[in-house]
Amino acid sequence: MPSDAGMPPPAAHRRLAANGSGAFAYEPEFASVESVKIVASLASLLGCFFVITTYWLFPPLRRYHSNFVLWIAVTGMLFHGNVVAQTQAYGECCVSAPVTHFSLLAQEMYFFMLAFNFYYTTKYPFISTKLLGPLYHAFVWVVASVSAYASSLFASGRMNAFGFCWLSTFVDGPESVQVLSFMVPVGIGYVVSIAWYLVATKRVRLRAGGVYIQDAQTNLDTMRNFLLSGFSFWVCVLVLYLVRQEGLVRYNSPLEKAVRFSGRMLMALRGLLGAVLWAKVTGMRYAYDLWKQGDWDDYMKENEATWILRRQILYFATKGIQYSISQSLSTDSTEDMDVDVDDDPRASAASRWSGLYSWGLGARDPHDGPSVVSYELQGATRDNMAIFRDFQPSAFEEIRRLSGISNETYMQSFAGRTKERFSEGKSGSFLYYTGDQLFILKTCTKRELRYLLEILPPYMDHLRSNPNSYLCRYVGCHELVMDHLSVSFIVLTNILHNTAINVDEYYDLKGSWVGRFRMLSSNGTQRVCKFCGRDFIVGMSKEPCDLNPYPAGGHAELVVGKDLNWGGRRLRLPRDLADQLGSQLYADSEFLRRMNSMDYSLIIGMSRRSTTRSSYFAVSEDDAAVRAERLKAARREPLADEEDAEHAFDTTYAQAASPVARPVARRQPLVPSDACVVSLGIIDILTPWSLRKSVEHWVRVYIHCRDRSGISCVNPQVYAERFRRNVIDIVVFGRGKRRSRRRRQRREQRLADSSDVSQARTESEDKDAVMVDFTNTPIMA
Repeated sequence: MPSDAGMPPPAAHRRLAANGSGAFAYEPEFASVESVKIVASLASLLGCFFVITTYWLFPPLRRYHSNFVLWIAVTGMLFHGNVVAQTQAYGECCVSAPVTHFSLLAQEMYFFMLAFNFYYTTKYPFISTKLLGPLYHAFVWVVASVSAYASSLFASGRMNAFGFCWLSTFVDGPESVQVLSFMVPVGIGYVVSIAWYLVATKRVRLRAGGVYIQDAQTNLDTMRNFLLSGFSFWVCVLVLYLVRQEGLVRYNSPLEKAVRFSGRMLMALRGLLGAVLWAKVTGMRYAYDLWKQGDWDDYMKENEATWILRRQILYFATKGIQYSISQSLSTDSTEDMDVDVDDDPRASAASRWSGLYSWGLGARDPHDGPSVVSYELQGATRDNMAIFRDFQPSAFEEIRRLSGISNETYMQSFAGRTKERFSEGKSGSFLYYTGDQLFILKTCTKRELRYLLEILPPYMDHLRSNPNSYLCRYVGCHELVMDHLSVSFIVLTNILHNTAINVDEYYDLKGSWVGRFRMLSSNGTQRVCKFCGRDFIVGMSKEPCDLNPYPAGGHAELVVGKDLNWGGRRLRLPRDLADQLGSQLYADSEFLRRMNSMDYSLIIGMSRRSTTRSSYFAVSEDDAAVRAERLKAARREPLADEEDAEHAFDTTYAQAASPVARPVARRQPLVPSDACVVSLGIIDILTPWSLRKSVEHWVRVYIHCRDRSGISCVNPQVYAERFRRNVIDIVVFGRGKRRSRRRRQRREQRLADSSDVSQARTESEDKDAVMVDFTNTPIMA
């Protein structure tokens, strides 16, 4: 970038000056200038190390700042380390020049990726960028590496006037390689990045309005400070470069030496300046005080711009649902929404039209496609508008009726906003819990939306013929269009909601064993509270949770155990209830197999008495390894004895006569004091087997070398059989040996005549049983 000469001497003279020979050699600014440069570079190295250390030491900083900041510091350390390692003050330096070019360009490109990610998340606030991270990194490293290599082919490494080794060529005019491979791309990158920032800021202000803009101001200011500081730095360096390049100062004059020294210090102190900026935008002193106190609650209350946009979109989504239901309740007037649906002064006006939704797949029958009713919603300002689409409203209204949900209850659930929850799901989707916790509004992909509408008729038939089905109930399917942004979402009932109990343990069971063990979060990890949905830091939060049912209770992590955490336990139920439960789960899994669905799971929520310790924490990694081997062997394990074979296909499994719950027999014992209330259902049923899943299965088996029978991604036939064998049979029937165990127990009971030995043996055999309070457990949906 900077030239190797002051005034514009002839090309030969410039070469002599660059080589440090002859009359045109650089005169040092002062005697110890190289030592000052080394000290400044070491300070920058410490500054980069400070950024990396605080990023990992203070977990809340990661919530508002992408890991691009971390990589900016890493590439900065590479640059300053390369400067410190240079042993010469002038002349050729062929080895370190490409490293300088790579590190500087990669550092700036990470700034551009930071700006683009900010722009992208404000344009698509409901699309998770986790999968884009590897693409960002690959793009930066490939482009920077190719640029450094290509530049090294057309230029040689030389110590420049600012005291570090860079690529330089000497043709007529300035160094063309630096101009074309660095200065021009970086200049364009900053112009585009600032444009992205301005567009994103306008989008936030337009959508969020003045009500929420102050909450997002910190996030907007941080991005602005990053961009302006980087842009200002290179403008200063460019000015110093042009002053020398254009001959505005006399060569080796005091003024030229001052310009040269200023450029030298700017480049040497770049990492330190970045650390100062990092400390400013993060409020490092405040963060350090919170870290010493072990309480990050105040820091976690700040909201980023993306969160504000999501809330605004959800505002339109809930208003659209309420308006849609109000139209089905009263078709005479469209003003009911302003009076009955919303008391918010920004209540949306709406207009309606209906038709058929086109899938956009080319020429098709105009009547081919789901019916859709569209509404135009007006927000707080004239420019703040949205189109709300309601797919198959009559079909989903029937599903609500089959599920015992009235339109009034459904509409009222989306009107209350006092205890709503909002969090990000494991799959990248975003979940919104209504104020009464009865319904979940979940974002979905276009593929999932289309699959739901395709299986909707057989799904409804299954619910009609199986009113006690454990399949999750989809009660709405919608799309929201705002400023050319389309967000698809579905509404489903909250299976684990029960106003009479508080769920203490969650389990997600698929029947697979590869990667199906959930580790407990370590202190300092950012997690979501299972009661209020707010982010908090595990082990570093002292704030009481208003929605925690236990007095003076704080935030609690939503820990969802997996198959290996379950540990092979079974629900200890009366025989008739177990038969009903097992047969209905078998019927549901058979329906999903016919629908070509896979990757679904049985979600189990258990509410234990306050005196009972959660059994999740009793499952160690060693126990999980043993459990995985048992599940692996179960796929080829025959029935243990003739008694199992005799009853393998009777009403205990798939041929129960009726799924309707029967009264509990009077001979059943009283509910034990350590029993728990269990809620369960089958969720995540919108993943069909496709070519994409076939490729994923092949990659995981042949590239990642995973057990083909133990991974979750298998074809629907194999998935359903494994789900029945490793989930239903184990959870409900205890590995299919329930009858033989009971008969052995009865024989031992008669022989021992109720002796203590028999009692001890019985307790040992049932040590893996989960005592269920079946008098309060909703066994049938």
